[in-house]
Amino acid sequence: MSHPLTLDSEVRYLKGVGPARAPVLAERGIRTVRDLLFLFPRRYHDFTRITPIASLRDGESFAVRGRITRNARGNRFTRVKHRMTISDGTGTVEAIWFKTLNGLDEFAVGEEVFLCGRVSYRAGFTMAHPTIERASGEPRRAGRITPVYPDMEGIGEGLLARLVRTALSAVSEFPPEVLPAEVTAKRGFPPRWEALKAVHAPEDPARLKAARERFIYEEFFAIQVNAALNRHYLRSAPKPCRKKITPRIDSRIRARFPFRFTQAQERVIREITADMTAPEPMNRLLQGDVGSGKTAVALYAALLTVANRQQAA
Repeated sequence: MSHPLTLDSEVRYLKGVGPARAPVLAERGIRTVRDLLFLFPRRYHDFTRITPIASLRDGESFAVRGRITRNARGNRFTRVKHRMTISDGTGTVEAIWFKTLNGLDEFAVGEEVFLCGRVSYRAGFTMAHPTIERASGEPRRAGRITPVYPDMEGIGEGLLARLVRTALSAVSEFPPEVLPAEVTAKRGFPPRWEALKAVHAPEDPARLKAARERFIYEEFFAIQVNAALNRHYLRSAPKPCRKKITPRIDSRIRARFPFRFTQAQERVIREITADMTAPEPMNRLLQGDVGSGKTAVALYAALLTVANRQQAA
């Protein structure tokens, strides 16, 4: 009896993975269903609009609709296993496949099809290994935004996309929310689970944009929370070498400088001295224009450390 999949279920229990493909996924750090769902596409093909063949551009991905004018297998002297020519009245594009795909022979000349893929131009438009679909059926790529996942040795892009879709429908729990409710409301972010579905199965560009912005914000939010926790830890941790300063120490340090400090330098020295003599560790970044005297201020702090019989570098 199979149990419902959770986010922490091993990915090998997902339909389509099994013990053979699980090690391949594990090599890429994908060991659980959660890991798979948070493997985001590296880019997208926007096939929501059908483009006239005459308007295709080299190096970009497009969806076209036209009729088959030629459908033939490649010969044994070339690497091409199958060739197909599509025309839409504005131009022609040749589709080529370097691997034999079942069903290509079943497409008839004169049949209307959708062709989706990346275009190259060498004396004519060509698509290598495009997706081909009958215009009379329910298109799988044409009219849709298609995610493109990272290359993975042993698991094709199409299989990886199917595994992610299977995980989306099979998982029995939602990933927990990590952003405060007031943040998601203020910024208009979708719920985390809805955003996850929109990233992997986008229905329109606006929802995809909102979902991607949410996860980008999540990443920066996590960095800021971690930095805040580190600052809190530093402030709460006892300082092992608390400094002391007296008028005599201050005078001896100032005597080392052949000039008087500016008002800005005096202000920063007071702030740094207050940090160094406080019970909490100092966490400070000194910034200033070139020639503003940052080195002199840093040297004062170093000499104060030396005056307390400690090392400074």
